[in-house]
Amino acid sequence: MSNETTAKKNNAWGRKKILIIAVCAVAAVLILSLAAFLLRGFFAVQAAQICVKRGEYSSAVEYLENAGSDKANALREYASLRKEINSKYAQMITDFDISVFSDWRDRAAAAAESAGSLPKDIEASLLSLNEKLNFICSEYDAFYAMRPEILELMDVFGEINRLYTKDADGYNVTFTIAEEREKISRWEYLLTETQNYLYSLPNEDKVYLLNYLVKEAQGEIGELKSTMDRLSEREDITEFDEIRATGEGKKSFPSVESSSGVSVNLENKEEYVQYMFVGICRTLTETLGEYYRGI
Repeated sequence: MSNETTAKKNNAWGRKKILIIAVCAVAAVLILSLAAFLLRGFFAVQAAQICVKRGEYSSAVEYLENAGSDKANALREYASLRKEINSKYAQMITDFDISVFSDWRDRAAAAAESAGSLPKDIEASLLSLNEKLNFICSEYDAFYAMRPEILELMDVFGEINRLYTKDADGYNVTFTIAEEREKISRWEYLLTETQNYLYSLPNEDKVYLLNYLVKEAQGEIGELKSTMDRLSEREDITEFDEIRATGEGKKSFPSVESSSGVSVNLENKEEYVQYMFVGICRTLTETLGEYYRGI
């Protein structure tokens, strides 16, 4: 083999060695970069967990800004939710906004899918938050679904006055016992539905206007039933005879103060229900009180 051929082979081998060394160096850099990235993500999650447990939610979100694991995503969403709840809780107490709670519910549900990767205490808190947000939104929807029925129930507060209303000839309006019993049966059903909703609320005793409505409706229904029972005992009257209330009669209800400090009356049912709902929303918001740490 000539010296020239040997020199060419040596040069080729030298270039291959340089290329191999360069490739290995690049691979080593990539491995180190990946390791550094993974370590950075690991330490970011660990630091964020400590911040969450301390209630330092803004710092937790910052630590996890570039972390991309399922655990990091769940932790970041939880910390972000706690941060928002903390900043908006007081406002929601006085100015309830269902769109805010719906957004929180959806985000909590998404985070809950990866809750199992979190430390047990944070997992439990996240799942509880998800449950409470679902509850708040469900109770809000339930109220709006039954609002027409509550307004219908409140017609009972005007029934006695209606029976003493004068017709065109100046006489009290006519009614039958059967008609009144049918109304009473409907109001009893609506009252039961309203009571069931009341008992589904947290701290139902605090929803004063709803409690007052239920109590007064029970009284009115009871009074009407007793009146119809007495009338039905008369031998000269049947269930289907048209009869009139005798004399003059006018029933009124005292005004009561809502949680907003506004006086409302059962006879003005639209306004009453409006302010009653404000109190319900306040009670629903207060279920998140454990997640509020103050500003």
